[in-house]
Amino acid sequence: MIVINNETLSKLADMLNKNNIVWGIGGSYLLHIYGLYDSPNDLDIWIQPKDMGTVKKIFNNFEKIKSDIQLPEEYHLKINFFDIEVDFVSCFIITPNQNKFNYNISPETVYDKFLINNVQIFCTTLEDWYLIYKILKRENKASIIEKVFTEKKIPLSEKMMHANLSRIDNNIQRRVRKDANKLIEDATQYSLTDYINYKNKEKNNGSNDSAAEDSIK
Repeated sequence: MIVINNETLSKLADMLNKNNIVWGIGGSYLLHIYGLYDSPNDLDIWIQPKDMGTVKKIFNNFEKIKSDIQLPEEYHLKINFFDIEVDFVSCFIITPNQNKFNYNISPETVYDKFLINNVQIFCTTLEDWYLIYKILKRENKASIIEKVFTEKKIPLSEKMMHANLSRIDNNIQRRVRKDANKLIEDATQYSLTDYINYKNKEKNNGSNDSAAEDSIK
């Protein structure tokens, strides 16, 4: 397991942001951010293929290290960044059993998760990683994501899941499509109990907002 120093992560993010790189944390460390996984091995940063040359120039003074990721050099870079190992990946094509899933980020598929030292930290999405882990048959991690969606601890984006499933270049296995569609159904249907819990949460949040407003006055 790695423990990433917030100071180091904010330095890394600041260098990427100042150079207008579209990027997002993915893989095991993304799950760790959500409190879903305790043992990430490294920090995976996903970028666009067109930015890999720029990223290599930005981090040219840092030690390059070997990686287990099987990708051509133009799509991949791993470095020692102060006290952490960082994997920059710009393309991910999974072809198990000749089924293809082309994973590539864009400004629409990363989002501002949080701030560290007033620096924006961007993440990829759990919806993407559910599909990737299913295709790779890493059912333990796929199940972790599935559970938080079905228990509605984190809202699932039905639009995003359908977009990935319908992309022309994604020849996803039938078993994965079936499981993904079942997840969409389970995660977006709300029972009476779900509705009551939602309204109670909404009511409590409203009370907290009122109390906050009163304290300001």
